[in-house]
Amino acid sequence: MKKLIFYVTILLTNSSPCLFGQKILIDSLDKKLQTATAQDTARVNQLNKLATILGNTDKKKSDSLFILAINTARRLNFVQGEVIALISLANFNREI
Repeated sequence: MKKLIFYVTILLTNSSPCLFGQKILIDSLDKKLQTATAQDTARVNQLNKLATILGNTDKKKSDSLFILAINTARRLNFVQGEVIALISLANFNREI
């Protein structure tokens, strides 16, 4: 459980919308996802990271990437990736 909290914290702090060069990071992750054909845990992690970055600017794309990450993680039985995607999706869709 501590590992999960650690990874979620790292994921969310590293993809803060206040970071400089966000557009470059988005383009880089997008390019990696388009060129990578392997459906593996690294792809799930990239989907989660990109969806988190886009969460404040492009909600529809962010939601679809989280759902894709959830489905891919389930297919791979990658529980950690699935949990990160589910928590992040819930956080971006909660009403304040």
